[in-house]
Amino acid sequence: MRDRWKTSLEDALYGKLTIEAIRPVFGQWIQREHGSLSFRLVQVMTGHGCFGHYLYRVARREPTPSCHECGATDDTAQHTLEECRRWDPQRRTLVAEIGGDLLLSSVAFAMGNYYRHTDFCG
Repeated sequence: MRDRWKTSLEDALYGKLTIEAIRPVFGQWIQREHGSLSFRLVQVMTGHGCFGHYLYRVARREPTPSCHECGATDDTAQHTLEECRRWDPQRRTLVAEIGGDLLLSSVAFAMGNYYRHTDFCG
């Protein structure tokens, strides 16, 4: 079943950024014993959620794709992860945990490996 699932992801029409981020660590993600995907994390991973880009272009709920927090022209999930000043404190915490590369593929890699090598519960 896992092999069929992995194969079906190769031919997906939508969600390619998320799939490409997770596919290299697919096995680690499936075997994780700890850690769940929160509502906010799913929004970042998919780009669907409270981002101006999504709300303007897909959901048609905003007049522009700009960021409400910092005024950037295109408020994407990646903008929130890497650039928006509003999220600097949270970004510093994330960078301290996984390193400075905040590409979606790097975040997915860190999530797939983090719980295997760390006693998350303290």
